Amino acid sequence: GGLIKHFAELRANNGMVENNYFKALGFDYHYVAEGNSIEPLVEVFKKVKDTTKPVVVHINTQKGKGYKVAANRKYD
Repeated sequence: GGLIKHFAELRANNGMVENNYFKALGFDYHYVAEGNSIEPLVEVFKKVKDTTKPVVVHINTQKGKGYKVAANRKYD
């Protein structure tokens, strides 16, 4: 529950916020705005694959992108 506010603020600012909760904990933090595209995901995973410290990869996706049935479905 408590992290939802942090994630919302990070999404709203493309991962660039002054009080980044994850960086404050000593994590490497990477934001991927185009989470439905393979290229940005491959790039960020290449960057973090050999790291020796904790990493948060925050991937912003659009539900059902490219598949109208899923995009239009409402979940409770």
